[in-house]
Amino acid sequence: MAERILIIDDEDNIRELLKKILEQEGHECDQAADTTEARACLRKQDYSLLLCDIMMPGESGIDFTKFVRGENCIAWRHG
Repeated sequence: MAERILIIDDEDNIRELLKKILEQEGHECDQAADTTEARACLRKQDYSLLLCDIMMPGESGIDFTKFVRGENCIAWRHG
């Protein structure tokens, strides 16, 4: 079973390049343009890895990863 990865970046070309490389290596990838989209993805899907840009408009990648680590995302998604 392929690992599922969520790519979070506000730049389309970066997301597309990462997705192409990772899918060539056999991974399944979803994309989010910002942390709001990323939260919606996390509500629907479990991920083995989050690749998150640090500098994004609105909420930073660092703040988002603190949120993910602070919330038990599995419980958050299912609860």
